[in-house]
Amino acid sequence: MGIINKIKKCMMHFTYAECNKRIYSQYKIERRKLETLSKDELECRYIDIKSKYEYKKNIFTFLMVTILIVGVTNIWEIFYKFCIKVFHLQMATTQQQEAVMVVVYITIILVVFVTVVIFAFMILYLRSVYRLHKQLLMVEKVLRNKE
Repeated sequence: MGIINKIKKCMMHFTYAECNKRIYSQYKIERRKLETLSKDELECRYIDIKSKYEYKKNIFTFLMVTILIVGVTNIWEIFYKFCIKVFHLQMATTQQQEAVMVVVYITIILVVFVTVVIFAFMILYLRSVYRLHKQLLMVEKVLRNKE
């Protein structure tokens, strides 16, 4: 019976209700910590979190504009055409087709890897911005209640 309860508990861990319970308990813990701070300490924390949040938001906006410009200017298409030209030039000048194919595959893998790394970085960065915004809202709420 112990194993069945453990399996049931593990499965319940991922349900919506259990997730909300964990979020709410974490919220209560964080809120209690903030309520123990003085008003000046809260204001200092608010300013610190707000400045970090705005900075990260501005950096993310800059990165998104840069990526948009890259997308609009078809830089990937230019890179692809360049790879094709290199491929044709190598095929015309050498008899080692296997070596040329290896170079092409490595190039494709590199491009895919860079794209995946960029998207992963963006997702992690967005999660940190989300956490900062959440902290900011909580500090604002506690500050309003102290006034």
